[in-house]
Amino acid sequence: MKLLTRLLLSSAVLVAWPLSQSIAADYDAPLYIEEAPEYVPVEIGSGWYLRGDVSYNFARDYTNYEIAEPVPPTGFELEGLGETHTVVGGTVGFGYHFNDIFRTDMNFGMLSSSKANVFGSRDDGCAVTQTVTTVTYDINGDPIDPPDVDVSNVDVDCYSKTTAESTAWTGMANVYADLGTVAGFTPYVGAGLGLVYTPVKLNLNDRTCSAFEEIESVAGVSQTTTTQLCEGQTSVNDEDVDYPGTSIDRNKVSLLYSLGAGVSYQMSQNASLDVGYHWITAPGAEYVTIRNDDVVIAKGMNIHQVKVGLRYDLW
Repeated sequence: MKLLTRLLLSSAVLVAWPLSQSIAADYDAPLYIEEAPEYVPVEIGSGWYLRGDVSYNFARDYTNYEIAEPVPPTGFELEGLGETHTVVGGTVGFGYHFNDIFRTDMNFGMLSSSKANVFGSRDDGCAVTQTVTTVTYDINGDPIDPPDVDVSNVDVDCYSKTTAESTAWTGMANVYADLGTVAGFTPYVGAGLGLVYTPVKLNLNDRTCSAFEEIESVAGVSQTTTTQLCEGQTSVNDEDVDYPGTSIDRNKVSLLYSLGAGVSYQMSQNASLDVGYHWITAPGAEYVTIRNDDVVIAKGMNIHQVKVGLRYDLW
């Protein structure tokens, strides 16, 4: 019985041995795949921002037009004057944060604009053809023929107007130093360098000539008719004639400098409100000044300005 048991165990081992070899030959070791690092996309807009500002020129060392208390020049009777200043300007631009302290931006816009005019009556301002016709009556009250006719070219008083206009367009590159943030408020200082484009237009002594007729009578003696016609007119019912005066239309580009300081407040992750003061000067810029009835093209701009703007970071 023991012998039989041993024989059966031996047979079972012999049968299982090849099977175990086959299973071992077919076994593949597990594969270990190293995970790829997580992909982080590059932020194309990182560091860049857009900005828009509205400015107010609250104090200036110059005015585009200086109309003093009128002291009319000889031969000119002042009837009125007017002056308008555009003290509100605006710019748009873009910028870049180098780090938490330094940033820069470029902006473009209108700095200021002004218009002025002076008008009145100018002595001997218009040339006309004057015809004086005198009819004389005899003792019976009948006209004596022919009438006396005198034709001459004379200068007469007429309406005169002087107008002037200046505009300043700017392009500026600015650098800023942010001085730290406390409770969302970030004070800063900055400086800028750029160009100012100043188109200047003026018309000096534009005149308007009107036809004129006057009749003077001496009862039973004579009747004198004085008629004045401007160039191109054939009767006193014709439209007025305009005579252009001196006209200047010029453009100039000059260097522009600025210094400023302000504070920004972060309203959200991307948006900041910016309030600042800027002193802007352009020593070579031109503008027009009207002094009474005279027009002067002057140089040099100095502007004190408050700016309120919005910056939007492209994170």
